[in-house]
Amino acid sequence: MSVSGLACNTSVSGLAFNPSRFSFLGIPNQNSRVTYRRVSSPLNGKFRRNMGHLVDSISWIQTTRKCVVQQTHKIKSAIDASFGDMADNFIAIFPRINIRDPYKRLGISTEASEDEIQAARNFLIKKYSGHTPSVDAIEAAHDQIIMQKFHERRRPKLNIKKKLRDVTQSRIIQAVTSRFQTPRTNVILKTAAVFIVLGVLTVLFPTEEGPTFQVALSLMATIYFINDRLKSKFRALLYGIGAFGVSWLVGTFLMVSVIPPVLRGLRSLEVTTSLLTRGNVNLVQAKVDLENHVYVPDLDSNMDSPDQFVEDYISNLSKTSIDMSKPLWEVYILNVKTAEAEALVIFKIHHSIGDGLAISSMLLSCARKVSDPEQLPTFPLQKAAVSSNKSHFYWWWIFEKIWMAFLLLWNTLADVWMSSVVLMYLKDSDTPLKGATGVEFRPKRFVHRTVSMDDVKLVKNATNATINDVLVGVSTAALSHYVNRRYGDMKGAEQKKNNLPKDIRITATIPINLRGYAEIKDFAEMMDNEKTIKLSNKAGVIFLPFTIALRDNPLDYVHHAKSTIDRLKHSFGPICAFFSSISIVKLFGVKVAVAVLGRVFSHTTVVFSNIAGPLEEISMYGHPIAYISPSVYGHAEALTLHFQSYANKMTISLGVDEATIPDPHRLCDDLEESLKLIKEAVIARQ
Repeated sequence: MSVSGLACNTSVSGLAFNPSRFSFLGIPNQNSRVTYRRVSSPLNGKFRRNMGHLVDSISWIQTTRKCVVQQTHKIKSAIDASFGDMADNFIAIFPRINIRDPYKRLGISTEASEDEIQAARNFLIKKYSGHTPSVDAIEAAHDQIIMQKFHERRRPKLNIKKKLRDVTQSRIIQAVTSRFQTPRTNVILKTAAVFIVLGVLTVLFPTEEGPTFQVALSLMATIYFINDRLKSKFRALLYGIGAFGVSWLVGTFLMVSVIPPVLRGLRSLEVTTSLLTRGNVNLVQAKVDLENHVYVPDLDSNMDSPDQFVEDYISNLSKTSIDMSKPLWEVYILNVKTAEAEALVIFKIHHSIGDGLAISSMLLSCARKVSDPEQLPTFPLQKAAVSSNKSHFYWWWIFEKIWMAFLLLWNTLADVWMSSVVLMYLKDSDTPLKGATGVEFRPKRFVHRTVSMDDVKLVKNATNATINDVLVGVSTAALSHYVNRRYGDMKGAEQKKNNLPKDIRITATIPINLRGYAEIKDFAEMMDNEKTIKLSNKAGVIFLPFTIALRDNPLDYVHHAKSTIDRLKHSFGPICAFFSSISIVKLFGVKVAVAVLGRVFSHTTVVFSNIAGPLEEISMYGHPIAYISPSVYGHAEALTLHFQSYANKMTISLGVDEATIPDPHRLCDDLEESLKLIKEAVIARQ
């Protein structure tokens, strides 16, 4: 060891014979002024004499280096300093004197109580009381901690780690966590196998109506594993269905909550979002100046192509937004004769005022029957389902009701699950009908075609279907031929050849009416008696997959559409979608609801709607109505397909993005031709 009392590196040898007694020898260089001295040793005389002879026989080595050494007694002081436990007058020095953290300096945790802090301070002061710098360092650390605790009491600071530890150590959390245990290896392997099978089925066998089969398998697997754990089939069924519902809510609402609220909203809700950005939404009653709402442009009655002019005029209206400083509606009267009418009236109404049926009912409440100018228009009523006679088939009637209730629950869960996966990740295929990003902000072109309602009813009666079934079948056939032709044009193939890719997915978003047609009377009374009526968007949404394929028998399109719609009709899915949208608005605000709606539209391809119109011809203030052609724009889909019945006619209205569908009239031809082929197939079968 090195002795600090020497100015040069003079080594000292130590011989230890017991833990408390040593003998040290200082060996200087020859010719130096350092004197050799024995340090006291209690050894026997013989050992002393031997050590003396050893020292006398040492040959000193001449060196040129000279060391200036302090006085001899300092060697003894240095030795005592190195072995302080052997010195009688030793002064202890605080080893953490230079540590800046006051808690580490006192050797306590940051969560120590005041009693623990005071005890640590007293202990260290007592131990290092002989060294003033140590005492000062201990006192400074103690004072710093005390002042910090004082400020924390005045301005409490949330200690997340402590709070989390307190929560995890609470009785409730301990009781909950104690009920869980690490699953066995075979359970983990079975669960992994189920997930792998579901993933393979989803990738290899995509279904047309959505992953209903995969959802059923996952629900049954969940119930199986819960039953394996609880050994109770009833509780397993209850927990499985409950977990399914909770997972849908969590997957929908929590995922929606992380969507940035600054996403650009749809035009159909831009009034609400713009008001929201300015602060609270304030609705005030405004004075209506007709000059700011009704426009009658001066037109040349002898123009070359009036139909094309009207089409371009309406398309240009979709390039502009409604002025938010006035009530959100505009009327354009075009005094130009077209192929179907002597003049046109265009209503441009913001969708925030109400849904399609509410706006249509409000407008039609201004009309009257041509046959009776005092009567309001009449609309078709839905026939009630005829139930079986339970007096003769009581047990069969009970079984039928139970089975229908089960199907209702199952179809509702399937629709809710389908809505969730479409919202989260499931997208349609990239087809010639799928709009690109930003399609909702581009102008639309609106075209229409009128067909015979009698032809639709003929197919309906022959196939035991409904009007909706026939229209969906006609739309599926027309879209199949149109998409096949577009793929053929891209490949340069023959038009009659099947050019459709495999597993193509095209889904229609269908708004479902949740209000009745009887409200048209309320609108009429509102205008006659100056009453008030609430206008709102009261519609649910379902997703209808279009089976895009070329079929040899045109009636197969109607049969397949009927089977799909029958399942969708026996479901509370639209009601769940409506209340979910209301909940999102109340919980997360309008902007999040707009983002959710935009995400749904961007994942699907077509908006499909069928509105039942008046059963007879009507007039508005003495002017007979030739046709009604509704449509909508501002959503993230390139194709909007509306069917509007009126008297004995059916008007097919298309709203398209020209960049995606450059030939909308050709698509109208496909729709008309598909209805004709299906009608001919019905006649040939008869």
